[in-house]
Amino acid sequence: GEVRVPVWRWTLPPGSAAATTYSAPRHRLGWPYREIAGFIEVKQCGTARIAMSLTTNASDAPQTQLLDVGRGTRFSTLDWRLPDDFDSVSVIFRRLDNSPCTALVNWQNPMLTADQLSGIRRHFD
Repeated sequence: GEVRVPVWRWTLPPGSAAATTYSAPRHRLGWPYREIAGFIEVKQCGTARIAMSLTTNASDAPQTQLLDVGRGTRFSTLDWRLPDDFDSVSVIFRRLDNSPCTALVNWQNPMLTADQLSGIRRHFD
């Protein structure tokens, strides 16, 4: 059968921004989260320049990266670190260009990955 992957979507007309805040449930084994995962693609507007900003309730300033509109962006290529203890994540997509097209932003398979080595890592950081 067909495997369905969850996709979150945002529509970005020229000059717009879209913001969403998600609650981060406690990991069932008590591990802190370390990374955000998934794949982001931008459709219907190849000339768009889109910045993605991420902040948590436990971080001071947002972390911002430009998305690779032509090829798509894997989170493994973004150098984002999550704080050890947070309850919510806010994501903002912002259009930086003035092209007349409307960009469709798809985040495929969004997830938080747990830091299974947190106990060990604490002794070395």
